[in-house]
Parts: sequence; structure tokens; C-alpha cells
Amino acid sequence: AVSFGPVTWLVLSEIFPAQVRGRAMGLATTANRATSFVVAFSFLSLCDALKWSGAFWVYAAFAAMATVFYATLIPETTGLRLEEIFPLFGDLRGLVRTNVRSLPRPLGEA
Repeated sequence: AVSFGPVTWLVLSEIFPAQVRGRAMGLATTANRATSFVVAFSFLSLCDALKWSGAFWVYAAFAAMATVFYATLIPETTGLRLEEIFPLFGDLRGLVRTNVRSLPRPLGEA
């Protein structure tokens, strides 16, 4: 199945400075497992309340929001050293502008 699972670990391993990486990864792992628990724990209740299709539409909405988040707020880090990545988060507007410009364009649009 296709998911955002691997993206999370890749991004986390690249954005934390070495001096806090261990603690930050521990906190991120805890948050990841906690949200996984919430999804697993609430799934059947959500299916009862919204029916199966409604529950999956809720998850699809979260996936769409994650796609927008990754596409606009996560910088491309290919070829950059860790010291060059951290400052990219300092200028949020510039980061979003750069990321939006680099998104693939529909066919026929120049």
C-alpha cells in the first residue's frame, strides 16, 4: 500500500540538528505511535457513526491535508548538508513560494 509512513521518518532524520536528534526522534516516535493508537482505537466507532465510506473519506481528507503540507512546507534537501537545511525553515513564506514553484505543472501548461 502507498502511504506517507516512510516520508515521516525520512524528513525527521534530516531536519533535526545532531545535538538534539536523539531526543527529538524519541519525541517524534512517541507522537507517531500515539496518533496511530488514536486511529486504530477510533476506527470502528468512526465506521459506526459515518459508515465505512464516511470513515474512509475522513482518512482521505487527512491524506489530502498531509499532501498539501508535504508539498508546501517541507523543503527539497537533495545535495544539502544538515547545516544548510535548518535555515530553510526560517523563511516560511520563501519556503512555500519555492516549493509551489517546483510543483509539477499539468500537461499543456508551460
